[in-house]
Amino acid sequence: MLVKGKSLVIIDVGQAVLNSHPKAQEFFERDCTNVAKYFSKNGLKKSAEDVKEDVKKLKKKFGKK
Repeated sequence: MLVKGKSLVIIDVGQAVLNSHPKAQEFFERDCTNVAKYFSKNGLKKSAEDVKEDVKKLKKKFGKK
């Protein structure tokens, strides 16, 4: 995790897989759960579902067109 100005940047390409990978959804679900647990332990109450919605919003904003 990096801080750039007032923005938090999360880099996690070491475990990246293509969407076509057979376990891509499973990995995504696990990662959302782990991110939510991490931030909840550090004072930001987020559920795995909250994290998934945040990722979907970012994908819509910055994803491939």
